Amino acid sequence: MNANNFRKRFKFKQFELAHHNSTIRVGTDGVLLGAWADVHKNNRVLDVGTGCGLIALMAAQRNSIGIIDAIDIDGASIEEAKSNFDISPWATRLNAIQTSIQDFHPEKKYDHILSNPPFFEHGTSSPISQRHKARHTVTLPTSDLVVHASRLLTDNGMLSVIVPCDIEPLLVNNGEENGFFLVRKTLFYSKQGNKPERSLLCLGKTKNNMESSSLVHYNDDGSWTEGYKVLTRDYHIKL
Repeated sequence: MNANNFRKRFKFKQFELAHHNSTIRVGTDGVLLGAWADVHKNNRVLDVGTGCGLIALMAAQRNSIGIIDAIDIDGASIEEAKSNFDISPWATRLNAIQTSIQDFHPEKKYDHILSNPPFFEHGTSSPISQRHKARHTVTLPTSDLVVHASRLLTDNGMLSVIVPCDIEPLLVNNGEENGFFLVRKTLFYSKQGNKPERSLLCLGKTKNNMESSSLVHYNDDGSWTEGYKVLTRDYHIKL
């Protein structure tokens, strides 16, 4: 690895990763979902649209025994995710596979599916931008994510996603049409008093009382709130 590539690596407490060649790079959404999703008892986890592999790596850190598969349609992303997995402490449990969820037919089903999915439902499509494809529903409509998640999950499996709040009703409705129930929800705010920016959602195939909460990212002085620090303290180096 040359010095330039080393400088591009993003460091967490127990792993580091390159992300400049991937359609989905390290960002707040991925960190939030990776820290929020409850995967510690899952034997098999699938990260859909893995990009550089961030969410899969976070899942591997939290879960000491599970197999984590990560899929993406973009070849450069998969190559970068593979490299990141290979240098991690959990290389034997992480697999990067170039495929779409629509074409993915594994031998065994999953206990939990995680996805920071493309969510600009009404964006203008560009035929030449791989990053655009990753962030729009050109290749993964919300309905497809839910339909194929249902196919790939065990009877007690869970689907956890992070989406803009205006996409939440569509995703929940798609979920209900495919036998899912909303079992956990956290609204994410950049600052107290602002409108919520993201919905963290967990859908399952068994109806339970929904657990609802909220999370604020920044205090008025620009520092991280205690709630955000508690959620991400196992990952961020400065916590």
